[in-house]
Amino acid sequence: MNIFRISILGVLLFVAASLLVLQDRQPSVAQASENQIGVVQQAPISTGDGSWLWQNPRPQGNTLLAADCITAQHCVVVGMAGTILVTYDGGSTWSAPHTLLTEWLEDIDCPTATRCLVVGRKGSILLSNDGGLNWNVSVPYPNIQLNSISCPTSSTCYAVGTAVLRTMDSGASWQRLADPPSPELRSVDCPSASSCLASGYGVGIIGTTDGGASWNSRNATGGNDINCPTTGRCYAVGYSGTVLVSNNGGVSWTDQVSGVDISLWSIDCGTNSSCVATSLEDGTILYTTNGGALWTLRVTGSTGSLQGVSCATSTNCMVTGYAGQVYVTSDAGAHWAGYSNGPLDSLRGLACSGQRCFAVGHDGVLLVTQDGGAVWSPQNSGVAAGLEGVACPNATTCVVVGTHGTMQGIILRTTDGGTTWNIVSSSFNHPLYGITCSSSSLCIIVGGGGLILRSTDGGMSWIESASNTTTILFGIGCASPTVCYIVGDQGTILGTNNGGVAWSAQQSGFSQSLYDVSCPSLDRCYAVGYYRTILATFDGGQNWHTQITTPGWNPLYSISCVSSTSCTAAGLGQVMTTSDSGLTWREQLLGVFDHLNSISCQQDIPCVVVGNDGAILTQASLDKTYLPAITTSR
Repeated sequence: MNIFRISILGVLLFVAASLLVLQDRQPSVAQASENQIGVVQQAPISTGDGSWLWQNPRPQGNTLLAADCITAQHCVVVGMAGTILVTYDGGSTWSAPHTLLTEWLEDIDCPTATRCLVVGRKGSILLSNDGGLNWNVSVPYPNIQLNSISCPTSSTCYAVGTAVLRTMDSGASWQRLADPPSPELRSVDCPSASSCLASGYGVGIIGTTDGGASWNSRNATGGNDINCPTTGRCYAVGYSGTVLVSNNGGVSWTDQVSGVDISLWSIDCGTNSSCVATSLEDGTILYTTNGGALWTLRVTGSTGSLQGVSCATSTNCMVTGYAGQVYVTSDAGAHWAGYSNGPLDSLRGLACSGQRCFAVGHDGVLLVTQDGGAVWSPQNSGVAAGLEGVACPNATTCVVVGTHGTMQGIILRTTDGGTTWNIVSSSFNHPLYGITCSSSSLCIIVGGGGLILRSTDGGMSWIESASNTTTILFGIGCASPTVCYIVGDQGTILGTNNGGVAWSAQQSGFSQSLYDVSCPSLDRCYAVGYYRTILATFDGGQNWHTQITTPGWNPLYSISCVSSTSCTAAGLGQVMTTSDSGLTWREQLLGVFDHLNSISCQQDIPCVVVGNDGAILTQASLDKTYLPAITTSR
């Protein structure tokens, strides 16, 4: 009987302990789900040189790597592709200064209410003396990378990366100090003008007490980020849920129990006991209000990593990260509100006619706009397939192609302008990548394994055309209902002059992938692909020549021509244009780091481009800032 009572008591104690653990973790997830509902709609902001507008996500979609909140309302955020954002209302609205810099900006520190310094790749250093609205760019040491900056006083700052720099005149000049005992330092925090702690690859945490003249190991491993809210109290976070704390300015460190086994990337503390740490894994945030005795998990609902965090007070913090996501808390981390909006599914295909555009992408995403791209509405595709291309033979009929299951092709069709979509076929043995409709009845699809499909009834039924190749075919463009060209892997170009009944191979002179082709006239077509390559023909495909190609450069995925002389191409973080039939191509200072997969331009209507992470941008102005022109020859 006594043994039975002891056993029952043990079970009850075990269950009670389990319930305590569940009660500690479950509310954090549930609360995060509730917080996701309160996402705030943002007005679009311009990017790069100001000639493009972010339509999705709002306010913009570049990943934000770091933040510094001067007050709970005034924050400056930096990120990929030269992104700088400033808010004066805690994240409700943002402005975007244009520096014409496209390097990644890795970190920011604002030692005063008006002075902010930013560091980034290729040795970039930016200085603002008006709270982030205007910036001066300098590159005192161009062959280095800078990952982190810390300003212990209004005039003294340290920047670290593949080198260690110091300024003692508020950023007017920089001195390169002795190289650290690490090929690259990830983070630095300086409690005083002469004392700093840094973490690096292969060295753990190191410190200096002589202004960077020498660095010594602090016998602590890990440390993706370090923050010292006081001269004595310091925290460090790292991989596998590592949280370290020091009570003697970083001389010695002890482990804290984070309760997680995930990669922690950054940390900031509003006081010596109130801190927030971010994670590289699915929007996870940890916070403590008791100096790390207990760390509590919060899940924001972000689908990607969160890299930046800044706490202006003990209760007010901002977190930034993947695809421009911003979250804020006013209660030390217990509850979070999102200040970015829009789907983040990658968009692969785009078709525009007048002000109406359809965009398709991963997981069956299908969006439509009726105003040229300012407002987009989701439509129910009815599938979870990866949708790759879309074309509309008339005002009410559109056809979508993609891939589902184990790389099988699928075709969807609407005849009521997108209100309802039906599966035409899903039994093709190859993925389908591209589609065009050159008339109200004739549509052609291309895909893997050299597959070509042809429809003469607006997409209701399809028959296969012989391609005489097994290479992957990515894109198709037509100069007329009968003259079309297909491009694909290994520099493949196919042509037809009978509406796709028969195809013949053409010599491209290029051995890498070609992704898209646009034909503004019967004799003139342009193809784009790997290595930022642009090919052109001026004789109806008899001869193709390379206008530009840059080995090692980012690819171009899509091209759209509004006339025989004017074309725009988009790719990985770049937009290139010509207005002279390709004699010169100019790269626009786009200021976007994303795969831009499809672009559509129409005469007298701004271009629209879509890409990964839900990126949608519309042309804001025909006045553009360019890099130096690339001159070609015919």
